[in-house]
Amino acid sequence: MVDSVEIDIRGLADVHRALYRFGDQLGNRVTLLALRSGANYLLKKVRAVTPVSTKPTKNFKSGRLRRAITVKTSKLNRPNRNGKIGVFLSINPGKKRDDPKGAWYGKFVEHGYNTGSARVSHEQAGIAHNSRLRRRKDRRFRVATRRYNFTGRDIPGKHMIENTFNANKDYTLRLILTAIEQGGRTLINEIQRR
Repeated sequence: MVDSVEIDIRGLADVHRALYRFGDQLGNRVTLLALRSGANYLLKKVRAVTPVSTKPTKNFKSGRLRRAITVKTSKLNRPNRNGKIGVFLSINPGKKRDDPKGAWYGKFVEHGYNTGSARVSHEQAGIAHNSRLRRRKDRRFRVATRRYNFTGRDIPGKHMIENTFNANKDYTLRLILTAIEQGGRTLINEIQRR
């Protein structure tokens, strides 16, 4: 899974300085728009390779997972917090299982899952337990008795976002750089008109 990627742009130092000379907000806005243009390109590519159900049912509509993949602005990387700007692709799980805007099963398709996990007792799992904890009806006993037996099949994930990013990162970087250059030129032209 791709957690985060930091891009260090060295060839655009003059444009970067010119953008931030007129104010941090203008430079941040141009950078964010450039990052979003690259992320939107990746979004189209990810949606194209996302699997679609052939049998729509009551809760599972065809194309629901594709619509649930969105571009979001990072809340951790903010200019006023740590001086960084970030965007990322995310699968929206929705508020409930029936939510048409989300796909609660998206993380399972992306990362995979196990089909036969079962909750078992200490004896079945082969783990010794403390009889004093068994008698007590507190949280420690409930947490101590939750043992799982992973006997099912492992279903591998599709890794749609990660594979698409790795296949298209060079073109996406060029797209981001071009958008920053165009944003800088537009900003300079507007300032010269004033």
